[in-house]
Amino acid sequence: MRRWLIKALKGWKLSDGRRECYYGELPNWRRYYLPPFPLGGKTVLDVGAGEGESAAFFLSHGAARVVCIERDRKCMHNLYTNAKRNPITVVAEPFQLNHLMIPHHFAKIDIEGWEEILLQVKPCDLKPTVVEVHGQPLMARFARLGWRYLTPPVTTACYMSNWK
Repeated sequence: MRRWLIKALKGWKLSDGRRECYYGELPNWRRYYLPPFPLGGKTVLDVGAGEGESAAFFLSHGAARVVCIERDRKCMHNLYTNAKRNPITVVAEPFQLNHLMIPHHFAKIDIEGWEEILLQVKPCDLKPTVVEVHGQPLMARFARLGWRYLTPPVTTACYMSNWK
């Protein structure tokens, strides 16, 4: 796996913290961030894209393009640098529901508590989507709307999806 990691991140500009995040989160991403179909030739909507570390993950799994939505100004320099070298489009603003209209086949949403906005949309109206949901009360609200737990709701955050 180490060789795969080195190859997947070759040429990517990431801060040490984001690189460590990639290495630390990779087992969960492999388990929960991949849709129920191959990504080959597909577009991924990556909400909470950071410096592009999750875009690197999706591209290494065959995605043709990643649309990165990120609001954190500290991430922008590296995210734009990575976008120049890879098939990435950057949307440098806070996530809004109208971003779901951007053409895509799969969405990953990890926006550290701001995911509550998704409760305004029926999960069945979305493309296949995985969301990292923070806090048990919010997890319960997502579940009542039909989101499916991918991980147990016993921690401060869990992964949920809208596919069976």
